[in-house]
Amino acid sequence: MTARRAIAGAFLLAAAATAVVWVRRIDIAQWWLAKRAEALGLRPVRLRVASFDLHGIAIESIAIGPPDAPDLAIQQLDATWSPASLRAGRFDALRIAGVALHGRIGPLGPSLGALDPLWKSDAPRTAPPELPAPEIALETAKVRIDTPRGPATGGFGGSLRETAGGIAGEFDLDVAGAGATAKGQLAIDGTLREPGFRLRLDPLRAGALSLSLDTRGKAPRRSPIALGPTTLGVAGGTLHVDGLKLDLASKRISVPVLVDDVDLASLLALAAVEGLAGTGRIEGTLPLVRENGKLSIEDGLLRATGDGTLRYTPTESVRSLATSRPEDLGLAVEAFSDFRYDLLEATVSGDLDGALAIGLHVRGSNPSFQNGRAVELNLKLAAHVLDLVREGVAAYRVPERIEERVRERAEGAK
Repeated sequence: MTARRAIAGAFLLAAAATAVVWVRRIDIAQWWLAKRAEALGLRPVRLRVASFDLHGIAIESIAIGPPDAPDLAIQQLDATWSPASLRAGRFDALRIAGVALHGRIGPLGPSLGALDPLWKSDAPRTAPPELPAPEIALETAKVRIDTPRGPATGGFGGSLRETAGGIAGEFDLDVAGAGATAKGQLAIDGTLREPGFRLRLDPLRAGALSLSLDTRGKAPRRSPIALGPTTLGVAGGTLHVDGLKLDLASKRISVPVLVDDVDLASLLALAAVEGLAGTGRIEGTLPLVRENGKLSIEDGLLRATGDGTLRYTPTESVRSLATSRPEDLGLAVEAFSDFRYDLLEATVSGDLDGALAIGLHVRGSNPSFQNGRAVELNLKLAAHVLDLVREGVAAYRVPERIEERVRERAEGAK
């Protein structure tokens, strides 16, 4: 009798404890989630569990990072599960809405603030990575990245799911920053360890840049990234990079950028150099080098693929300067008032964040300049790329005596 009473008492105590746990399940779940986040190195973390039952959980008002400006905020996270998925330690489905992510790019590289422990950890993996659920829906996500050139913002939404061979996903994007806006699509395939990304961005205004990108990489940190064919649409043509591998830990990275069928008129319009216009198509190669955190072009070469024109209408200040230098700048300004070239080449070298040294070699004639005599000019230009884009201003000098080249060409024509 005593034994039966003891068993019954233990059963009643267990039932009471279970009832207490069930009644307090939301508080317990909230406490456990916060502790789990801290174990991953995420702090401070704030969240509220709205509901929790045998079929799933709903979490609201998730914030990670400073209270006044969190690095990650999520309005709503809904996860559903079944006994089978719980045994596997996963969800059946996951829906995330109202995401706001804030990052920055500084002297030490990219950072997501309080989220950095998630992707900067060097801890070895004991098992292949997998999605927390076979299907993940991401709604109304906004991203802001602070850069030395100003903030870049974007929004996206879509879904990511497991497939027989790995993962697949599609996201719609809209981005803004540095004076440009675009919409596009991002497709993901491959596996979590070796994901592939195909990005397409189309500008919202005519003449702006478009982008097509195909990359593949490995999830472990510091592994080389395999870059597939990458195309940047600019000025009616393309800047193209063939497939290559990038080791981001390397001190020096060199990437040959192929310039194909760029429209000179559109390119000059983008540069917005006052008074300068032209026609023709441009091709060539610009070796892009990243070393010690700086980007530069080494021994680039551009050339026109056929005949074209260059027309320069000087400002009053340039006209005044040309008048004071009739033997060099004055001749150049006069020749370029309506120049018809049959050869145009340019060598390009220098720091993208400083002054690019451009050596321009043109050959042709101006019907109204010296009776249309053939002219061959070599000019050395110093242009600051960022100023060209932002302000449309270029500094230049003409060290050669152009008159001598004009005379040499004229004598050769005779």
